[in-house]
Amino acid sequence: MEELQTFAGNPLPIGTQVYPDGVNFSVYSRNATRIFLDFFDKSSDVKPCSTLVLSPEQNRTGDLWHIFVKGIKAGSLYLLRAEGPFEPSEGHRFNPKVYLFDPRAKALTSESLFLNIPPSYRPPVDKEDMEVFKGRDMAKFPKCVVVDDNAFDW
Repeated sequence: MEELQTFAGNPLPIGTQVYPDGVNFSVYSRNATRIFLDFFDKSSDVKPCSTLVLSPEQNRTGDLWHIFVKGIKAGSLYLLRAEGPFEPSEGHRFNPKVYLFDPRAKALTSESLFLNIPPSYRPPVDKEDMEVFKGRDMAKFPKCVVVDDNAFDW
């Protein structure tokens, strides 16, 4: 993937919004300190072909993180990662090494999510889970798919 041109983007609508020249991404996270947007060429890719880092200064409005990526089109594959506090007693288990689905994604690739669920966290809670679960096969892990709502013919 060639170098991507980015702009601050808009906080609304949340999720992905396809425009003629690119895609706006917006996701909610009150406690994240940084969001990563990873793009993949194929659903079987283990590593992203491109990673964008959203900064709180340019890409955050309130609790919404957003970025506009020029040249991205419908059908593009992506996942998110989030950096933030690791305070399990407060409900925060941020891990920037773990891929996350966009909760507003309209489609996922067809790989089985259920074959790739990491084991439950073990008590007592410690920082052992700050490393990527070694058993997950990212080649079989689903990716989010950018969908253009306006291109659908009802």
